[in-house]
Formats: sequence, structure tokens, C-alpha cells
Amino acid sequence: VINGPVTDFGTDEIDKVKTYINNGGKILITLNIDAQVSGDGVPNFLAMLKEYGISTAKGMVTESDSNYAAPNSSLLLYPDVKSMSLTTGISDRPSIIVPQAQGMISGGNDSMMYSDIITSSATSNLIEPVSGSEVSMASGMPSAQSYVLGTEVATDGENNNMVVLASTYMMINDVE
Repeated sequence: VINGPVTDFGTDEIDKVKTYINNGGKILITLNIDAQVSGDGVPNFLAMLKEYGISTAKGMVTESDSNYAAPNSSLLLYPDVKSMSLTTGISDRPSIIVPQAQGMISGGNDSMMYSDIITSSATSNLIEPVSGSEVSMASGMPSAQSYVLGTEVATDGENNNMVVLASTYMMINDVE
């Protein structure tokens, strides 16, 4: 498990993770939007994800469709969850809440297979987190689109061995 790093990985750490994955190891990775606004971010870590076809948008997903967000909070997402063995028991909306999600796009490596298991609505947008509690609309991004919030990756093209979730906060019990 790599749970939302806020400090970047060095070359040796990246090499160890890649060796583990490439040798068939199974891994769960969560993203931490706070890494964008604290310190220097995690460019080496994000570059490693990009090698596996996972790109991150510079921004936090927000919902304009009230059916996909908690009342009074467009940042607490009620996403679509694909029905599959990994999601047994949670495929009906709103069965999970995804708070403070970093937008992801999967499928950037043709030698791998992707199954997007959690997605936002087609009307979601991005906002840029700023220090403290301030936010602003993300610049240079499409005005509305669906973002991947969870994906399963078969790095060898057939065996799923990587799951990437868009928010480290999906792993906590208390959501406010």
C-alpha cells in the first residue's frame, strides 16, 4: 500500500516499487491532493504512475450534479461504481463517498489493460486547491468531464495487480 504520499519518492524508491509491480506484486495506491499544495509536490511519484498509464489532473474534482455529491458539499462525491467482483456490495450509488479527489485519466499505456471502477459524473469540474481552505477553478482544463476516481490496472495486459484511488481520504472512517 502506498497511501497518499506528500513527499516525493527518490530514484531508489521508484525503482523498488516498479520492480515489485513488474514482478507481479499487487499494490494499492491512493493519491493525496495535499501533495499539490504542500512543499514541492510528488513529481517523481506522478511520473512513475504516468509510466503505468495513469495521468493526474492538477485539481480536485467537484460536482455540479447534486445526484453525485453530498448535500451542501460538491467536494464529497457520490461516484458511479462499476459492478464487478472487486466492488461487490458497493456498486449502488451512493454507497461510497470520495472526498477531496484528485482527477485521474487512465489508459495511457497500450500494453496494459484498465478497468475504471469508480468515476465522477460527466458534469464534474476541477478546482485548484490553494493553501488553507481557498480554492479556485482549475485553469487549462476542460469545463466539464468525467474523471476516473479509481482504476484497476493489469500491468502485464491480463493480470490485475494495481489499484489506484483518487483520494487517500477514502481510507478513513470519519468524513466531514
